[in-house]
Amino acid sequence: MLLLTLPALGAELQRKPYLQGTTPTSSIVVWRTEEMSFGEVRYGTDPEQLIHVATDGKLTTHHEVTLPDLEPGVRTWYAVFDGKGEQLAGGENFFVETVPSDQEQLRIWVVGDSGTGLPFQTETRDAMLDVTDADRPDIFLHMGDMAYGSGTTQEFDDHFYSIYSSILRNTTVWPTIGNHEGQTSDSRGQRGPYYDGYVLPSGGEAGGVASGTEAYYAFDVGLVHFVVLDSHGSDRREESAMIRWLKEDLAANDRPWLISFWHHPPYTDGSHNSDTERTHMEMRETVVPLLEAAGVDLVLGGHSHIYERSYLLSGSYETPSTAQGILDRGDGRPGSDGPYEKFDDEGALYVVAGHGGTGNSGRANHPVMAFEDLMNGSVILDITPERLTIRNIRMNRTLSDEVVLLKNETVVLVEPDGDQNVLAGRSRPIRWWSPGDAPVDIEWTCDGETWETLAEGVTGGRLGWTVPEVRTTEARVRVVGADSSDTSDGRFRVRKMGSLTFPYGSHWRVWDEVDWPGPTWMEEDFDDGDWPVGRAEIGVGDGDESHQLHARDEDRTSVYFRRKVDISGRVTAAWITAIYDDGIAMFVNGHLVDTTNLIDLKHESWAEDEDWDNSAEDVIVDPRLFHQGENTIAVVVKNHEGSADTSFDLELHVDLEDPDMMLVECGYEAPKPPDDEGCNSVTGGRRSPVWLLPLLLLAGVRRWR
Repeated sequence: MLLLTLPALGAELQRKPYLQGTTPTSSIVVWRTEEMSFGEVRYGTDPEQLIHVATDGKLTTHHEVTLPDLEPGVRTWYAVFDGKGEQLAGGENFFVETVPSDQEQLRIWVVGDSGTGLPFQTETRDAMLDVTDADRPDIFLHMGDMAYGSGTTQEFDDHFYSIYSSILRNTTVWPTIGNHEGQTSDSRGQRGPYYDGYVLPSGGEAGGVASGTEAYYAFDVGLVHFVVLDSHGSDRREESAMIRWLKEDLAANDRPWLISFWHHPPYTDGSHNSDTERTHMEMRETVVPLLEAAGVDLVLGGHSHIYERSYLLSGSYETPSTAQGILDRGDGRPGSDGPYEKFDDEGALYVVAGHGGTGNSGRANHPVMAFEDLMNGSVILDITPERLTIRNIRMNRTLSDEVVLLKNETVVLVEPDGDQNVLAGRSRPIRWWSPGDAPVDIEWTCDGETWETLAEGVTGGRLGWTVPEVRTTEARVRVVGADSSDTSDGRFRVRKMGSLTFPYGSHWRVWDEVDWPGPTWMEEDFDDGDWPVGRAEIGVGDGDESHQLHARDEDRTSVYFRRKVDISGRVTAAWITAIYDDGIAMFVNGHLVDTTNLIDLKHESWAEDEDWDNSAEDVIVDPRLFHQGENTIAVVVKNHEGSADTSFDLELHVDLEDPDMMLVECGYEAPKPPDDEGCNSVTGGRRSPVWLLPLLLLAGVRRWR
């Protein structure tokens, strides 16, 4: 009777609901209240009819309620209530979407070392949400260090649960403990804020062999078996309990894809060095040989504040690390050297994703790493039965790395691969890779259901396509070979080509001096009044320039361009097409929107490689970067050392919120597009923060070797 009189029966949320331990038929909803209360979850497959009820049956502030008997692959909405029937949380974004055991397409978000609470973290989060758009990840993997500085309960609340609350309410997170959480949490006793907050499958409830501990565990999602290890607080020696369990779990695995992750990566040359720090070396020398013997496909880590991605690798266990274990020295890109092929179960990729929210650093020169990036970001994995795709999403919303690992000979669609804006009426390439350049058929869908053939029996890996005059958010492309096919990983959007704000051949302010124009050269209020004016194409060395630059010499690395554009009305989409030689970076109102073929943005740095004359770069620009009135477009073009020519021209299109310019929806005959003249106008939405610019200038390293 005393319990009924406690004031805690009406409670407020202290930690919003998040999902744990989701299987094809169950999930656990976890939340915390400020005061003690009973916990209740109402749920159902109709958001208006939450007809099922599950409770925790106890008076507590930490609630863990299991939702049983869910339907595989079916979305189930839920709402959280207190013991008095008062709803604490719920709505259209509170749902569980279970993944069937045989689901053939899986999208995963990978984040590491994020828990600072700094803008690095929130910009990285928002970049993933913007890029993936409607095709959000199925699961969330965290590489540890999610609650700086020491993993206290308050730091978890401030730097993890609150920052990711809109994701955690419908996407299950699977973590590994980092050294910062390890300051307040004990793996041996499974005590502390890390273990208090997570509900992890120590008994094999989500697949794999029971580990008997939440410090390390296994789980299955779709066609993938995941092995999560503890590189911080558990014994890593050959005879340890974790290693004995690992051997047993690997022997029992029958899933076609195998991914393992822990905090301290076996290979890195970022803010930590895997050849000088004991934990990295122990994991490389003890764990990696076992995983590779079991056919592991991908190993993920964090700890080192950098993004690194390896070549296809096997057998590199010694210290110091060498390049001896590299199986394929290509770049792994279907549109370049071709994907990595793993047809005999040998070879794995290694990714360091320690760039999720703190300051990045390091030499970025590890011998087994094919690619490194010192800008903050996160990783998206897309997995089908034959293909694993890894993409690095920078916090400025650009993709700096995209690599494919194949399990069988199959065709691979390169672009458009989803998560893009495509402009109606514009010629756009469809690119693919097929073994031996075998002929393929190309199809597309406007509504996600009905497919239309664009071409049959084509070769060469590229098809010019004029995008139909329709408006859709459900478009995909499919490439079909004799024995395999590949479809866009995500949906892309077809939108109207807006007004041509300014075309090729426009006038620009030009700075082509040996001296740097200064750190604020791309800002809106920078005074460029003494810069000469020239009409594009602007360049030197090719004979087709309207405005001639100085002759290239050993001191002239960079040329800077600026121009103003007056916009009024609201921009709903924007598109830049630039011609350049050899590398380029583009800014809108002081905010970096794209870099290509650059090592960094320092004035004295050259472009990374020599490019073809008049290379073209198409960039979708976040419309929120534009505002009403005068806007500034700023560009730097860099020459490759030893190259004698430079080229630049650029045009800008904007899609305006104007009903007369809207396209018809899928399934209707498209009208003749209207003539677009000049520029209408924009109201500004949210702008990228001012603090981001100098950090991007310092951190923007991207390098192939």
